[in-house]
Amino acid sequence: MVKKSICLILVLAIMVPLGGCKKANEVLSAGVSREILDDDKVSMDRRPNEHSNSDIEGNGIIYVGNRLPFPEQNVTFEQAARLGEKVVMLGTSGENQVLYKMDPDGSNVEKLEYSEEERICYICESIDSTVRVLGLNEDGEYTVLSQTEDKEWTKLVLPMLKEYEESIITQITKVENGYIVFTATDILALDAEGILAYNIGKYYRHGICVQQEDGKSIIMAQVIESPGDKSPITRTIVLDSNFSPVARYDSNKQFTAFYADNKSNSTTVLAEFGNVLYRFDYINDTRETLIDMFSSSMHVYSLIYVKEGLLFGLDAHGPSLWQPSNGTSAKQLTLAAYNLDFTLSKLVTEYNNSGANFKINVIDYAKYDEAGHEGQGLDMLRADIVAGFMPDIYDLSQLPAELYAEKGLFEDLKPYFSGDAPVIYSDFVQSAVEVLEYEDGLYYIAPGFEAVTLCGDSSFVGDNGSWRPKDFFNAVDGMAAENVFGPEVTKDIFLYYLLAFLEDEYVDKEKLACDFESQSFQDFLSFAAGLPDDVDYENLDSQPIARAYVGEQPILIRQIGSSAIVFLSFTDTIFGGQAQYVGFPAESSSGVALLPHALVSMSASSPNKEGVMDFIYFILSPEAQTADMYCPIIQSLLDERMELWEEKYLEQPPILNTYFEDSYIAIEGTTDIGTAKARLKAIIENMDCMMSCDEALLNIIIRESQPFFAGDISVKQASASIQSRAQIYISEQYG
Repeated sequence: MVKKSICLILVLAIMVPLGGCKKANEVLSAGVSREILDDDKVSMDRRPNEHSNSDIEGNGIIYVGNRLPFPEQNVTFEQAARLGEKVVMLGTSGENQVLYKMDPDGSNVEKLEYSEEERICYICESIDSTVRVLGLNEDGEYTVLSQTEDKEWTKLVLPMLKEYEESIITQITKVENGYIVFTATDILALDAEGILAYNIGKYYRHGICVQQEDGKSIIMAQVIESPGDKSPITRTIVLDSNFSPVARYDSNKQFTAFYADNKSNSTTVLAEFGNVLYRFDYINDTRETLIDMFSSSMHVYSLIYVKEGLLFGLDAHGPSLWQPSNGTSAKQLTLAAYNLDFTLSKLVTEYNNSGANFKINVIDYAKYDEAGHEGQGLDMLRADIVAGFMPDIYDLSQLPAELYAEKGLFEDLKPYFSGDAPVIYSDFVQSAVEVLEYEDGLYYIAPGFEAVTLCGDSSFVGDNGSWRPKDFFNAVDGMAAENVFGPEVTKDIFLYYLLAFLEDEYVDKEKLACDFESQSFQDFLSFAAGLPDDVDYENLDSQPIARAYVGEQPILIRQIGSSAIVFLSFTDTIFGGQAQYVGFPAESSSGVALLPHALVSMSASSPNKEGVMDFIYFILSPEAQTADMYCPIIQSLLDERMELWEEKYLEQPPILNTYFEDSYIAIEGTTDIGTAKARLKAIIENMDCMMSCDEALLNIIIRESQPFFAGDISVKQASASIQSRAQIYISEQYG
């Protein structure tokens, strides 16, 4: 059996700020910077890189939410704000906006009369009990409407600022002598008449203003200091009642939401990151882990501190009170991840809400990444694994699965799929489960998959269903390399495909050997040299499918999963009824790869194997196979999915809209349904490798190829250098 190679798939995320950013000394006005610099009690650039002990206490405890009874039905809630000792909620009922005031415990609910013409944008936060809302009138002017004691509304029209014209107001807080306003990009200080006192600075997506009883205002926000920064920092600015700065604190810790913390200790706020709620102390730059929001299913968008151990939450359906579980909740399982896989996240939520006897507690190590230290969380996870930290379940989307299976860290799941188990081995799509096997064991499983293959016209790729490297090079002889796969495939992307499809061709980890000096690898490297370094998106005026349709691109690399029958009908039309699926050019495999969705494993040392298997059986069950995102790995469920795809195709011939040279093209799917189903079955049966690659090995290939791409060395010298570096790496990792 060909040894299967399973490691992480590269996913690149580019963070794009909502607005421009300035350097540190430009984020605040000159006066603000000067006063902070003069404060000898505070360091402006305190940037701790080490985690404090309080940062690694786990995900916090489980809270349970109790929905508060509400006198009116059919209200969709949008926001809640704390005003003095009360909570005010904004919602919609039919076409009307509605406001309610109540005690934080849900008692004394009062509907506020609101008949103004202004559309309410936001409830104005404040520590007094006056109800204020931010409105938008027909002239496009922002207004602050305040309800007096006799229930009448007074109105302050905010002077129009260029900051409003260029952006929108997203939140507003009443402070002692005016307002703090957040637009989508800027934080502004306004006086009592709404006149701009000064622009506090740019921020990135998340921020909050908390007013204190002594008149000070705490402004906390995510800030990107310069356009080249990959991630934001958390900046806290303390202003006195006259908007003069008292102090500034910077932290490398990142958060995705902030909430006021009404503890007497005014140096903390509640902050969310990675589905965990923390108490963040901005002076000491420490965070205390409070609540595992994910495992608690605490999906709220307004959160108000009532007292220690009691929180008020609001979602679209209404208010609820959250407090610690009474200890009778389901037994906890831990799942370790780095940037939890999206599909797996949905499945964990469904499982936790299913009433099972176990509950999954996700520990996402991405929360340990700090500004300038991206990947730090992944390093910590790997270090914890080596040190003996064993969760019950691993999310393998970012972990070198084969390496850990080799070291005996994963449980062989095969025995759990036998006898009278809810799922037995013969229930699986056999080609898929065989790809997942490693040294005759099944150490990881996924509820679904996609098949990744190459598709082209039979005149180009042949009609025998397979493609060898020599066939590929004969077919592309005389063609510009960029035209073969299209301008979206750069040198680095092609090398990723090459290693993802053909790692087993060039690497034998059992024998601790590799062969990157082979003629086929050198030929592929020479082909990659003709590909672009980057994608010129500004001048890209077409899509791959459109180029294939008009005959300018001979092959497509495709993922076949969602609505597969519909997709096959498109490719048949694109290639004039002569579409062939040949896989990536390979000597010893079909070149058709399995791309697993939500790949998980069980720790060999887990004391909760029964619970882990309960979760695995759940994600393989019909109840969990509700999304049309992939092909189910259970054969009977795949057959049912194919019938649904067929019905969808027959109900209405599908049309795919694409564009070529900035002109839109509508491609209508036309194919014989029986032929399409037979092709899909053949593609799935031909899967015999994993669409994944070893990131470290890929980086070696990319790095050592650069001198050849620059014309400084020959392809033979480059392959020899790759061979040498790769051999050392493989020996170190698998020896």
